[in-house]
Amino acid sequence: MTQNGTQLPEYNGYNNKFSWLVGLWLDNDYGLHNLVSEWADEVEDKDQLAEQVKDFVDEQNPLAEQASMYSDILSYALVFVDYESVVDGYWEERTQDEDEDD
Repeated sequence: MTQNGTQLPEYNGYNNKFSWLVGLWLDNDYGLHNLVSEWADEVEDKDQLAEQVKDFVDEQNPLAEQASMYSDILSYALVFVDYESVVDGYWEERTQDEDEDD
């Protein structure tokens, strides 16, 4: 993803640090990890899973309804999250489970 024509650097296997941060929080919280894993089993494709996670993150944003410098910064940072890269691991787990079932 680019910002003002500049490519954002990859970070720890993710497309950028913003994506890594969202992935880190989802992966390291037991309840959130299980929730996203359940969603992966329920959706038809990875795009739907990415969209569902994006909607969830947007809905959980505690600053979304506030007008402040901090809400603007957080909203701007979330634009750069590559949700497809965030859900890669969850989608891989699902497809591996399906392959083992066959």
